[in-house]
Amino acid sequence: MQKSKMRKTTFDPKQNRLSYGELLSPPPEFALQKALCTTYSLDLQTLVASTIALGLGEATDSELAKNPLNLLYALQKVIDKLLIFCDSSQIYSVESKKRNRFLGLLEKSVVPVSLKSKSLRGYPSFHPKCWILQYRHVSDEKRLKYKFIVLSRNLTFDRSWDVSVCLDGVENHDSVVDFQTQRLIGFVEFLKNQIDANDSNAKYKYLFIDELIDVLSKAKFKTEDRNFADFEILPIGTGSFDINDDNLLINKNFVNITVMSPFVSKSVIKHLLCNKNSYYPQKLVTRESELYKIKDLPRYFGVFCLQDHIVDGEEMTSDSGNDSTMTEDIHAKIYFTQDSKGEKTLYLGSMNASDNGINRNVELMLKLTCANYSPYNFNTELELWGTNKYFKEIDFNIINFDEPPAQNNDFEKALKKLCRMDLSARVIDLENGTYNVEISIPNYTDNGLNLKIIPFFAKGIVVEISSLFVIEGLTFSQLSEFYIITDGDNERIIKISTEDMPEGREQNIITSIISSKKKLSEYIAFILGDDALTSFADEVLDIIDGEFTDDNNTNKTSPSDDMIPIYERMLKTSVTNPDRIREIESIIQMIDDENIVTSDFKRLYETFKKTLQL
Repeated sequence: MQKSKMRKTTFDPKQNRLSYGELLSPPPEFALQKALCTTYSLDLQTLVASTIALGLGEATDSELAKNPLNLLYALQKVIDKLLIFCDSSQIYSVESKKRNRFLGLLEKSVVPVSLKSKSLRGYPSFHPKCWILQYRHVSDEKRLKYKFIVLSRNLTFDRSWDVSVCLDGVENHDSVVDFQTQRLIGFVEFLKNQIDANDSNAKYKYLFIDELIDVLSKAKFKTEDRNFADFEILPIGTGSFDINDDNLLINKNFVNITVMSPFVSKSVIKHLLCNKNSYYPQKLVTRESELYKIKDLPRYFGVFCLQDHIVDGEEMTSDSGNDSTMTEDIHAKIYFTQDSKGEKTLYLGSMNASDNGINRNVELMLKLTCANYSPYNFNTELELWGTNKYFKEIDFNIINFDEPPAQNNDFEKALKKLCRMDLSARVIDLENGTYNVEISIPNYTDNGLNLKIIPFFAKGIVVEISSLFVIEGLTFSQLSEFYIITDGDNERIIKISTEDMPEGREQNIITSIISSKKKLSEYIAFILGDDALTSFADEVLDIIDGEFTDDNNTNKTSPSDDMIPIYERMLKTSVTNPDRIREIESIIQMIDDENIVTSDFKRLYETFKKTLQL
């Protein structure tokens, strides 16, 4: 999962490839303290992969991501430090065989956002893409670092070409909150107002946001790239800022403007690129599927699209004959302007050059004032992209782009409407090891789509949606606030706040993964050991299976000779990274099964804690 990152004065996608893991990973000797993410669409498996970077500082596609124990460890490290805000109708479904139990640990961190309709034209989208990250030094709690990452990319495995910019944050020792930080705090306060008060974890989420706001009030962000003199955070659609009042849309005297946007509206492109007093040829980079919208405008500007062999590259080179190949296309949103006074500005973020992006959705953009960055560089490189076989220039005199057949969006419309209804659920304990879930949707109308609901972890159980219905006969491990909505052809996940959920679901999930002494030993070895994990795990397993005696061989309270390696490793870790010792305690407290966590091992750990006064 990668994206292009702008460095210096080049947009070369070969040189400027940046992994999501590199963006999210803590600086050396620092650990994640808080993470808030916003995204339009959310893939739960992508989110799990991201915890590898957030919690372990490893690439999202590293070998660690292939081991459920490693993924569980990463999740355990960050799950109480993470909130993800996404559009309520855009949580991607997960293949049945990939619905691993640890996905249930994400429930309390996911915040679906359902924006109210501003007109009769349908519902606006929650569309911003950013990360706000706070890190703490592992041995000095007073040392803090921050990152503010603005992206055009959703939290999915999509392969489209995106752009990102990362601002590092330092502690602000002034008594006055920095203006741009105040803008960011205002955006976070808007997010707080999107939390459902009926959410079973609402109090936790409100507290999380309040603590983050307090943290941000003491932070100051900066760009260390010499090409940019200043920046401005632009939260669009939140009520605090209107992009229509920005120079991007009100200035008619740009001498140069280039727009990159995957989705466009004719009116917006006409406003941005037509009838301007430009010294240089204006340019638009977009998707070929959007060209029919602007086919009578291009005499005013040049139009570029990705080459066919880029868009369909995997499909063209694949001989598998299946449907798993993925295409690539433009997904970055970039606006470059130069006005008559010579001021050059670069906008990056989530906003498309469309009416929805500018006037309806909630978006987030970063506005960078250029210092050394020249428009010649940008336009020259754009032209070179075609020469380098990345992009092609479109000649509308040769090709006629007709409007494609209308797509059936009934499912999307119905799902958006459903997410904005007063959904509620409650669990009924049948006291025989099974549960019913009653779901209420007052005033629900089907509109002929025959929508059905599937409990996320209950394969084979499909129930038709109505204003009041019951999902019957679920086991404890099948309970979840995630549900799959389907019309037979399409699937999405929605989250329904559910009352009377039985306690212990998190412990149940963990025990289902750490299901034996051997897996516990591997898990603890991973916590304590940085190398030779397999052999070290065997040592841990010997200790878990062994007995602990004192010098008189009577009370089982202190480590015997064969326990010295694990004891020494724990001792070393307690000095260099005491949080890892606490992680061992957290996991053994959650597993209430003496066949996995023996009383002898608990006794060893208690002795260790007492000795070191932890």
